[in-house]
Amino acid sequence: MDRLADALERLDRVRFPSGLSFDRSGNALAVAISPASHGPNESFQSRIWRYTLDGAATQLTHRPNGDYSPAYSPLDDRLAFASDRTIKGKVDLFLLEGGKVRPLGIIGAILLAIVAPWLPFLQVRYAVEGRASAFFSLRAARDRFRRAPWAFAFSLLVLLVAAIPLYLLKIEMIPREAAWLPSLVFVIFLAPARLLTGWAYARSGRRDRPRHWILRVLGRLAIIPAAALYVLIVFLAQYTSWGGVSSLYEQHAFLLPVPFINM
Repeated sequence: MDRLADALERLDRVRFPSGLSFDRSGNALAVAISPASHGPNESFQSRIWRYTLDGAATQLTHRPNGDYSPAYSPLDDRLAFASDRTIKGKVDLFLLEGGKVRPLGIIGAILLAIVAPWLPFLQVRYAVEGRASAFFSLRAARDRFRRAPWAFAFSLLVLLVAAIPLYLLKIEMIPREAAWLPSLVFVIFLAPARLLTGWAYARSGRRDRPRHWILRVLGRLAIIPAAALYVLIVFLAQYTSWGGVSSLYEQHAFLLPVPFINM
């Protein structure tokens, strides 16, 4: 029995690395280190460590429960990671900056609400002009909006609402034999919505001058609840989807028609 206890103790000291991410310099990497076992009422208690090329190791996170999937920013030394440190079993996103950890979910929701009203039309502009720079021409998209504010607002509302059924389909894992169903739903709902955004963009191109400022203001006011509804649905999807926090990265309204990449 003593030999068995000794073997189990040595096994418990074994650590498994996962989720490697190099920093922008390429001289260090962050990795989630998990133990081989855990207690019945605990998570795997994984921690984020930083390793440099000279072999130095620094533990970056120390809080209870598990920390997973580290990812360095390509622009600076900030590190994002997933963790259930707030509530065991409930994974949220966090940002490590200057040795301090803060929740990332609210920041991401705010940024998504800012990006969502413009990204579909920037995608249309890119498709029309075929230049990568057109994808970042926010000023040109705003100018188009001023010429057809209500067409933009209506098409955006339809597009964002049409993405909601795909999030509802992810509440339970779909059987492998029905893996074609999400793609069919994607085409039925989002293909017409995409065509509608193209119509709104083309309609703005047929006008030389901006619409009256009252129409522009009302159009912006109509966009706010549409973007807020979409952000709310995406935020809640991490709690209802079988994919968990990964569903936050599955933006069906903006990305290619591969909504269930884990099938």
